Amino acid sequence: MALMKSLNSGVSGLRSFQTKIDVIGNNIANVETTGFKGSRVNFAEMFNQRMGSTGGSSSAPQVSNHIGLGVRVSSITRDFEQGSINATNAPTDLAIEGKGFFMVQDQNQRFLTRAGNFGFNNEGYLVTQAGYNVQGFNADAAGNILAGGATQNLRVDFESVSPPKVTENAYIAGNLN
Repeated sequence: MALMKSLNSGVSGLRSFQTKIDVIGNNIANVETTGFKGSRVNFAEMFNQRMGSTGGSSSAPQVSNHIGLGVRVSSITRDFEQGSINATNAPTDLAIEGKGFFMVQDQNQRFLTRAGNFGFNNEGYLVTQAGYNVQGFNADAAGNILAGGATQNLRVDFESVSPPKVTENAYIAGNLN
């Protein structure tokens, strides 16, 4: 019977480390995926079994006679540390510095994403690669966010573009030799 406990303990370690290898493999496979956040595996000891008496007196330190029953995966957690921000030369690509998310909507369901590789659809809405609408708050003509407003799909009306305005003033500061 004791040999079976030893084998089960070893097998629990192999199974747990197989999960860790799976997570590492997924992290490597997605290294170039836009907005991907890697994961890590956390382990915990399984309950242990007490064998016989502990020995020692009530005033002396106790001798441990607990036998561990193996290991298990306690959790798989996302790593939300800041990743690198790379230039893409696409004017609609956005990046988030810090721990924020973009809010996107597919019909009536909202989602959060870190992927900022957006584009415009044929109706002028800013969308994800999967076609989800990017959400944002309305702003006034000066660019100030309207307080208390609800988020809406971001849209650019390409048909009613403002006419260009001639530059009236230019200011330059610096030292000349």
